[in-house]
Amino acid sequence: MSGKIISVQSGKGGVGKTTVALNLAASLARDYGRRVLLVDGNISTPHLHLYVKDLDLSKVTLDDILVGNVDFDTDIIQRFGNLYILPSKGFRDPDLFSVEDYRSVLYSFKPDFDYIILDSSPGIGNETIANISVSDDILLVSGPHVPDAVDIVKIKAISENMGKSGIGVVMNKVRRFGNHVKPVDIETVSGLPVLAKIPYDHSITKAMALGVPTVHAYPRSKASLEIKKVAGFISGEPPKIGLLGRLRHLF
Repeated sequence: MSGKIISVQSGKGGVGKTTVALNLAASLARDYGRRVLLVDGNISTPHLHLYVKDLDLSKVTLDDILVGNVDFDTDIIQRFGNLYILPSKGFRDPDLFSVEDYRSVLYSFKPDFDYIILDSSPGIGNETIANISVSDDILLVSGPHVPDAVDIVKIKAISENMGKSGIGVVMNKVRRFGNHVKPVDIETVSGLPVLAKIPYDHSITKAMALGVPTVHAYPRSKASLEIKKVAGFISGEPPKIGLLGRLRHLF
């Protein structure tokens, strides 16, 4: 086993990057039986622990490992079935963060996992560059508006300049009416396939309130079915959405 590191990126905050990263990791682990490590790579302003109620920041975090407080050991990472989560408290002093140390930590975990999913920082700052540099592949998350599309083109260009390939784009918060851009527009400007169109779905906000992934709390919701399609694409398996899920896609 040698895990592939996939960085989930967005051109700005608020488009649902963390939601996509969490639910993608959860679906790969539960629906597709993969062993997955989810890392909060939002170094300065981490939010992943706010989405999972059972994550305990008093236990080992990415910060602890990077500053040398604990050794690299899969057994100390918080585990939820096949899903392991490494949260972060955030680096108050950016000088304490080293890209090479970050790379060493992630690479040390590769043999233990099928996938390592990074919930990256939004935008195109140094933290984004760091997450791209340590990744094997990039998954882009876009909202349904023109600025969102412009931003993912910038992220894709940066990734390509660093020799990293994009898997595709996940469109999030898509409404039946009022979207400024269509999937074909995203594909045209980015040169990447749109892997899913996650609707503006109240199941996501309800799952956040519960502190669990949407794909666990509401596995048959339209949002969950779209995320499972992405997980299937990444794992190389047909999407595990069932007959009811296929019927829901018709409406």
